[in-house]
Amino acid sequence: SDKYRWAESSYDVIFRACVSLTNVQIITHPRRQEDGEAYREYISRLRGNTIQKVKRRAEIQKASREKRHLRLETTVMTLPGTTEGFLSQEY
Repeated sequence: SDKYRWAESSYDVIFRACVSLTNVQIITHPRRQEDGEAYREYISRLRGNTIQKVKRRAEIQKASREKRHLRLETTVMTLPGTTEGFLSQEY
């Protein structure tokens, strides 16, 4: 067959090499208390950015609704024979 087959005899050697490299990485770069604090600060910044985006989007939508309401109100008021607008204050 022309298919490549994994050499099972090499698997054990490669697996042990990966485990050894991982252990060396852990020994030379142990986790520190600051790592957890930095991660919590990062997550806090992400949450803060999300809250700011939601608030800003709500402000933009509110301003857009108010502008649309004013635009429609002036359009209705310019029609002949109208003395009062037909739009409600709820928008």
